Amino acid sequence: KFVKFQEIKLQELPNQVPMGHIPRSMSVHCRGELTRLATPGDVVTIDGVFLPQRVAESGYRAMKAGLVATTFLEAQNILVMKKSYDDSGNSHLSAEEQAKLDERIKEIAHGDDPVGALSSAIAPEIFGHEDIKKA
Repeated sequence: KFVKFQEIKLQELPNQVPMGHIPRSMSVHCRGELTRLATPGDVVTIDGVFLPQRVAESGYRAMKAGLVATTFLEAQNILVMKKSYDDSGNSHLSAEEQAKLDERIKEIAHGDDPVGALSSAIAPEIFGHEDIKKA
């Protein structure tokens, strides 16, 4: 019997990655009706079973692999939160909050040193290096 199969590479959201680290990823195996629910760039919540991936049954490859095993998630449910990371935008802001945000952006844009204000807001935990931040 043939069953629809899809392997998804799941990756952490950029805002959840610690500063200076590379996003972690893992493989998710989908079967049957769970295939083609998610497309690249979607933000999803996946429920499933975390399993080790078999390298080899026996022989040299199994001996060489030792106790180390790669893992994957066998998907049981996929919930698409939004179709892409950029879909959220400012839609969650009320009209009053949006007006305040627009006013603040105009203040910075028409201020004395807009580039300086933006460069000081970039990576505030790193002191100095204003010339590099402005570049």
